Amino acid sequence: MLRISKKADYAVFLLGAIARQGAFPGGAASDSVVSAHEIAKLAGLNKSVVANLLKDFARHGVLESTRGLKGGYRLARPPAQISLGEILEVVEGRFTLVDCIGGHDANEGSSRLLAQARSQQSGRNHDCSLISFCPSKNPMRVVHERGMVHQCSDSARLDELLSTATGLGITIKHFAKNLFLPRKSEKQLGAGGAPPEVSWRNDIETIQYPEEKVQYPERFRGLHRLMMRDDGSVRCVACMCCPTVCPAHCITIIPEQSDDNGIEKRPAVFEIDELRCVVCGLCVEACPCDAIRMDSGTHAKPVEERADAVMTKDKLIAVSKDNGKSPTSIATQGGAGANWRDGR
Repeated sequence: MLRISKKADYAVFLLGAIARQGAFPGGAASDSVVSAHEIAKLAGLNKSVVANLLKDFARHGVLESTRGLKGGYRLARPPAQISLGEILEVVEGRFTLVDCIGGHDANEGSSRLLAQARSQQSGRNHDCSLISFCPSKNPMRVVHERGMVHQCSDSARLDELLSTATGLGITIKHFAKNLFLPRKSEKQLGAGGAPPEVSWRNDIETIQYPEEKVQYPERFRGLHRLMMRDDGSVRCVACMCCPTVCPAHCITIIPEQSDDNGIEKRPAVFEIDELRCVVCGLCVEACPCDAIRMDSGTHAKPVEERADAVMTKDKLIAVSKDNGKSPTSIATQGGAGANWRDGR
């Protein structure tokens, strides 16, 4: 298996550490340099390894070195102009797929990576005995001559590698935080609005419904409920305002004659299809009698059958009791009277 060596990994780390300090042409600190000691500290690498790699990159023109008491290194070019292929070539030599392509001089492009892997497996380093009749030699040569591997490594730039490393670091940070830190309290999770920032707690906002429930804000448009008069009758007078204004046509009302001489009609059938409802609240706004509300503080329950999502008159009346709401309204039936303007 072809692998990039640890030395190549370290090279990317230390070049990235220099780039993050802005020590390159056009960078935030283009006139400054970073010392080898500081680079080793930033990259978290051994000083001797860092020193050898820095010398190699300076010799190949990837880095610029400054001697003296305040000497150090900086990138010779912006990170967008330094490719992964160039970094690997400095550390590993010119990359080839197999040993039988391009000679055996490690400094001139032989694949030391594959030779090392093969020698580790076989216990000895030797030329391939199958080279005279190997069926994969020519296909590998075609891949090598067309530069497919080099195109991949040369197209990856140092700035892209840094962005990938930064994103991966953020991902690992959140993964560790959510894995090891405890959850927020049930009260904090159930509070409405934006999730609060709590120190030493993870960022998981999922609640274990139905054991845990979200506390909806006061103006939340929840499940519909029908309001009652003090005598226990429904406040709805079947005026047909709510089904007329409903954009989803989810309200069905069938009126009948009322026994109250002061009220002409009442609903014999009052149904709301919660699956069709778009929770716009226009029915509440249109009702002149405060007969329907959406302040139940709960949402429509999931159902297995579509018919179970249709709220009948009895179900709408029971919503108030089920959610601890008063079923009666403080609105005055018939308004404040014909002379209400005189009270101003």
